[in-house]
Amino acid sequence: MKVTGGWEKPYPDENAYSIISRMAMYFITPSHYLTGSLMFERNRPLAQYLIKPLRKSDLIRWEMDEGEDFYRRHVLEHSSYPVYGTILGRDRRQRLMGMIDGEELKDGREKYLTRALGCSWMRKVSLYYCPACVEEELARYGEPYWHRLHQLPGVDVCLAHHLELCDSGMTVRQINYRFIPLYYVIALQGTGKERICEDSFEVELAEDVSWLMDNGLGFGGRENLEMLIENNAHKESFDMNGVYSRARTMYGRLIDKYNVDAAYPKWTDMHKSYLYAVLMARAMGISVANL
Repeated sequence: MKVTGGWEKPYPDENAYSIISRMAMYFITPSHYLTGSLMFERNRPLAQYLIKPLRKSDLIRWEMDEGEDFYRRHVLEHSSYPVYGTILGRDRRQRLMGMIDGEELKDGREKYLTRALGCSWMRKVSLYYCPACVEEELARYGEPYWHRLHQLPGVDVCLAHHLELCDSGMTVRQINYRFIPLYYVIALQGTGKERICEDSFEVELAEDVSWLMDNGLGFGGRENLEMLIENNAHKESFDMNGVYSRARTMYGRLIDKYNVDAAYPKWTDMHKSYLYAVLMARAMGISVANL
């Protein structure tokens, strides 16, 4: 257990929901609702923190503001915004980049950006974990935690161990107003069986999503990317430092896995509006008509 200020320091690749779930254990209250009110000064839906970062003002109040660029590091290392940011247009991406650089957004703008990033539906139905990661984290930290990468659609295998992820049985709906750290789940049902993933496609698809986590914000905005493609797609040498070919490969794999080619026949459509979000929604069986 690592401590910074009065609270526990986040672990590598830990999402914000996991961070606050571990913090919540310090509050002895009769309800999750009251705990949330004490932590945030008003109750908030918690499932959004599987994707989004914590607020800058909350981190400062909790004395978790280490270093000048602490909030940028928090967003990049503990939220999934780098992945979801690939679908944003110029204006919304500008707001996202401002937030990453430490701009405190007003409630209305934050909700607007949250909706634009699809945080209300662009995620799996349940929370997932890797049994081998749990064993390693218990030995190293004394507790396991929820990984941000493991919760992303398209990631069904742990890249560190090439094991199939285990369904915790804890749904996103169930955690919306409840603080459920991973060690609660493990205490009730054990670490789960280790099943080696023998499907190379699943591993490669997870690698693509992980690559987007590290490089997604480098797309420079959807309009800019569309313009580059339109102006240069006829050139055989056009590759955009690997971004172009990698995005095309990922799109092809998603189409193969989730069978969306009938609705979206051209791979270039990935870079238009919210197609990437639609693909992720299709992965969870959500109708495009409901988006």
